Amino acid sequence: GISRSTAAAFITTCALFPEQDEMAVAQRLRRASPTATPNLRLVATADSLLGRHGRMCDAIEAIGRGADAYEGTPFHMPFA
Repeated sequence: GISRSTAAAFITTCALFPEQDEMAVAQRLRRASPTATPNLRLVATADSLLGRHGRMCDAIEAIGRGADAYEGTPFHMPFA
């Protein structure tokens, strides 16, 4: 996946590990998947629900759009 599944990976990590810095999680996601472009609408909804005050959105915007790809490549992202 490129958009929804990478958003889900980011959101899940932020939800399960609230003590982790959003930027650090986003940077791990980018290292794990150069094509990842998490769906910002999903991230924004989770950001609000999790009370992250825009930090999740800011982190995803900071890593930018992933490399162009026709389809995503499976990846593994460590939680910590």
